[in-house]
Amino acid sequence: MNSQRHAEQANLADAFDKARGVVVTYFPTDPGCARRHDGVTQASIAGALAAFKGYHFAGEYDSSSPYPARVYFVPSDTLVGIESARILGVGTEDDLFGGVVPYPFVATKAITHPLVEPDAAAPEGWSQGFGLRVRKVVLPGFTAFSLADAQRAGIRLLRLGPCGSSPAAATAGAASSWLPDPLSLRLR
Repeated sequence: MNSQRHAEQANLADAFDKARGVVVTYFPTDPGCARRHDGVTQASIAGALAAFKGYHFAGEYDSSSPYPARVYFVPSDTLVGIESARILGVGTEDDLFGGVVPYPFVATKAITHPLVEPDAAAPEGWSQGFGLRVRKVVLPGFTAFSLADAQRAGIRLLRLGPCGSSPAAATAGAASSWLPDPLSLRLR
């Protein structure tokens, strides 16, 4: 077994020598994702990026592995925290296929809508201005960080007709709710 592991490491080192860098997948919030559909798709994209860049595709990132070449990350999620990104070795846009944000909510669709009122609950780092600036190019809506604010937003939107509601981190309509009338707000 030791000789097999040694041979694998030698083959990997040989591949690294021939490549200008290494592309790895990275699953910061859900390590099990690597074996599901999204993770397999991500690995396929990472492999294609490696070929395009002339890098070696090294699979899933292993923090204990000393990569002998530049590492390019293909994360499953937007990286949260500048310092966390730096610890990984991500310093510029040339180090990852994705992005780095200072606060978790910035990585979600929450930023596309303003708060229901200027004094509504909001996390540190919230910018009311962005939602107001993009208001004309997105569907009508509000972002809420408390149940009371969500209900106020729902009542205001229902004046325009039936509307939808979804968690900020949901994708592709997952976990969306249809709100046909004010009574539906009370049932949530």
